[in-house]
Amino acid sequence: MSHSAARFVAAAFLAGVTSVAGAENKVPGAESLNAPAGPRQLAMGGASVGQSGVEGAWNNPASLVATNSKWQFSLAGGPLFTGVEDFGSTFLLGGATWRVTDRLAVGLLGHMTNVSFDSYAADGNKNGSTEQGIYCGGLSAAYRIADWLSAGITAKGLGERFTCERVGNNSSVGSFVGDLGAALSYNGFTFGLAMRNLGPDMREWSYPVQNGSSDFIENAPKELRMGLSWFNREPALRISAELAGEPGSDGDPAIGGGAEWWPAPAFALRLGLAVDGGSPTFTGGLTGTINKNFSVDYGIMAHPIGLIHRVGLSLALGGPVAEEAAPAEAAPAPAPVREEKPAAAVPARPAGSKLNFAIADLAAQGVSASDSAVIADLLRGELVKTGAFTIIEKQNMDKVLSEQGFQQTGCTSEECAVKIGKLLNVQRMAVGSFGKLMDSYILSIRVVNVETGAIGYADSVEGQKVSDLRTGVKDLAARMARQIR
Repeated sequence: MSHSAARFVAAAFLAGVTSVAGAENKVPGAESLNAPAGPRQLAMGGASVGQSGVEGAWNNPASLVATNSKWQFSLAGGPLFTGVEDFGSTFLLGGATWRVTDRLAVGLLGHMTNVSFDSYAADGNKNGSTEQGIYCGGLSAAYRIADWLSAGITAKGLGERFTCERVGNNSSVGSFVGDLGAALSYNGFTFGLAMRNLGPDMREWSYPVQNGSSDFIENAPKELRMGLSWFNREPALRISAELAGEPGSDGDPAIGGGAEWWPAPAFALRLGLAVDGGSPTFTGGLTGTINKNFSVDYGIMAHPIGLIHRVGLSLALGGPVAEEAAPAEAAPAPAPVREEKPAAAVPARPAGSKLNFAIADLAAQGVSASDSAVIADLLRGELVKTGAFTIIEKQNMDKVLSEQGFQQTGCTSEECAVKIGKLLNVQRMAVGSFGKLMDSYILSIRVVNVETGAIGYADSVEGQKVSDLRTGVKDLAARMARQIR
C-alpha cells in the first residue's frame, strides 16, 4: 500500500504530535481497547451483545454468568490491519472464566496491542519509527440477580509503552480502570448496557517538538455500549445490533450489527455491517466446534485501510454447574412408584387405567451422555408426579431390554420406539434428544403410539441454566399429562 496510507495509519496513533505548542490532546493509543476484540464480535459488525465467555465479558462483564460451561479458556488474536506498508501490529485477547454457581461467575481477562510503523515526510523520505504497546488485564465477576437480570464488574490494570524516534520520546505510563455492565434477558431477547474504562487519567506528559512542546493527557477512552440481541431456536439464528461511543465526545458513535446462523450444532456462519465515522464496512466469520468442547472462530472485516483478521480458540469444560456441584438437587430422585417384577414387562392396560409409559435414553448432542441421562431421569420424576401414567423405571427397563438382547443406545426413530415399546409392553414410548446449541440447552421429545407407530405428541424446552431446565421439564410433564391420551 502507498506511503499515504501508512501515514494515515500513523496519524491514527499519533494524532496531534505535530500540533502547535501548548495544545492539549489525548494520545489515542488506548483506543485499541474499544476495537472489536474477538472473532465473533468482529464478524458481527462489532456487536458483542448476546455473546458469552471471555469475548462477551471483555465488552460487558454481566455476560460472564451467561456461560453454561463450568470452565472456559479462550485466546484470540490477529493483526490490526493487513496490507499496509511499513506497518506491523499484534492484537491479542485471552482469559479464563469459572462458573462458580448457577448465579455467580468470575473471570480473568487479558488484552495486548502492539504497533510499530515508519512515518514519512511530505517528500516521501522516512523520518522516524514509532512503537506503541497497550497492555490491560484484570478480574471480572458477574451475578444473576434474577432470572431476567444480571450485573457485572471488571477491575483492570492498564499500561502503555510509547517510543517515538521522530520526537525523541520514550515513556511508560499506567493506571487502573474498571467496567460496569448489566444484561436483561426475556423470551429470546437480551439487552446489554456497559460503561467501560472508567477511571482517572494515567498522567500528563509533554512531547518536545520543533517549536516548543505539546502537552498530552494519557488516559483510557471511556466507552458506553448499548445493544440488543434476539435469538430464535428454530432455525438457530441470532440477530444483534449495538451502539458504542465515548460519553461527551463530539465524534459519532460506532454502530454495528449482524446475524449469526447455526445450520448445525457444531457450525456457525456470521455476517455483519459496521459504521464508524465513515462508509459502511462489511464483516463475516464462522465457528467450528470439535468434540463438543473445543471451538475455532474466525472473523474478518473489510476496513478501508486494510483487512482485519481475528482467529480464536476456546476450550469449554464441565456442564451445567448445579449438576456437578449438587447432583441431587439438579436431578432429584423420582417419586416412589409401584415396583414391577424385574424380569417382566408391564402388564397390558385394562380399560380406563393409566397408560404404560417409558422414556428411551436421550440422544446426547453437544453434551455428555451423563448430562442427557440426568435430564431423562428428571422428566421421569416429573411425569410420575403428575399421576397420569404408569412410568417404567429406568432400572427395570434396562433389565428387560438386556434380557432380550436389545441395545437402546441411539434409538431416536419411530421404528425403534415401537420395537422397544413392544418389548416393554407399554402403550406410549418417548424418544428424543438433549443437546447444546450456542448458549442454550434444548430438550426435544417425541411420544410414539406403540400400537400404530404414529407420533402422537412432540414438544421441547430450553434454558440457559439448570433452574430454567428444571422449570421447563416440569412444565413439559404437565403438558404431556394433559394432552397425551
